[in-house]
Amino acid sequence: MKERTRRKIVIGALPIAMLWGAYNLFWNDDKSSPPPPTPEISIETAMASAEATAKAATPAVNDSIIERLAHTKWGSDPFVRQIKKSTRKADNQGKKLELILSGIVFSEKSPMAVINSRMVRVGDIVDGGKVIRIDPESVTVEINGKRKQLQVTKG
Repeated sequence: MKERTRRKIVIGALPIAMLWGAYNLFWNDDKSSPPPPTPEISIETAMASAEATAKAATPAVNDSIIERLAHTKWGSDPFVRQIKKSTRKADNQGKKLELILSGIVFSEKSPMAVINSRMVRVGDIVDGGKVIRIDPESVTVEINGKRKQLQVTKG
């Protein structure tokens, strides 16, 4: 910003600020008294009061949170919701679950694949099928003793 522009802004704002100050000083009828002094309280009394207030405010919520956190495994983040694993099974009406291969992340050491929206590795079981082999172009899955080769679906 140029010096000249800055001066114009300051000179323009100065009369407005002076009028505002005069209004608050002389014509404002809201003459409130200063707040009364607070009595001195010991730290122990203040801490006890704060703890009592916190316990009385939400005892059921605090107890349920403590119970939930007590059952989480060590090292897990207590603020992240735990995702339940899929437990879909074939219907009793003879319908077979379809295994859909969405993608393959291939590396020699640790190949992975995405089957039915789940990341799997060799040896994992997804919707009743065990992943036997992951190649760069396909995944071999064993279902009820039969091997099936899955190809990446388009779209």
